[in-house]
Amino acid sequence: MKTLITTCIAVVGLNCSALAQVVMVNFSSTNSTSPSAPGAEWNNITNFTTATSDVALIDYTTGLDTGFSLSITDSFKDIGGQSFAAYGNFTSQSLSSYFYGDSADPNAAIEITGLDPNTKYTFDLVAARDTTTNRTTEYTLTGDSVTIVTNAAGTPFSTANIATASAISPDATGKITIDIKVASDSSSSFFYLNAMQITAIPEPSTYALAVGALGLGMVMLLKRRK
Repeated sequence: MKTLITTCIAVVGLNCSALAQVVMVNFSSTNSTSPSAPGAEWNNITNFTTATSDVALIDYTTGLDTGFSLSITDSFKDIGGQSFAAYGNFTSQSLSSYFYGDSADPNAAIEITGLDPNTKYTFDLVAARDTTTNRTTEYTLTGDSVTIVTNAAGTPFSTANIATASAISPDATGKITIDIKVASDSSSSFFYLNAMQITAIPEPSTYALAVGALGLGMVMLLKRRK
């Protein structure tokens, strides 16, 4: 199989891992970073201010540089913490820490650059706080302009704490901006960002190319064995 995958890449110049490219980001304090392990590689952002600039992002599965970068262009107020169990791809550490803002610092913003303008991306944004009050965070994403909200309240953690923006296109420069603030229907003055998952959505032609490359690789492998 290793020979086959290597042949796929050599024949068509295709990075096969791009078919399922996922980036996981933990917004955390330095004592709540998500551990990385083979097949589960995390990006940990520990500075909530604009000092976070052009941080290179690695792929969750391979640990390789994606070419994407993250910058905070409008600072959060501070970092907070709590305790949540892991959920899906999200580690306990990523859910148990968060960047936040409030009425004294009512906006924050993040830029993701280095994206492919011809690829669409899905963003899963987590707002989770161990509280029973309505604390709704609003995220506006551009390239495409889409606004999504999620309520941070909830114990235990659930999908209600995840806001999903599907099939978002970067602008012509490969940038997506995420503006973050308190939603208009929130009963509190707080907004949150615990973690983020970015998933690339390959074009159908990419799948076709991969299938064709694997088929060609299989033929070459069989010929070598004869």
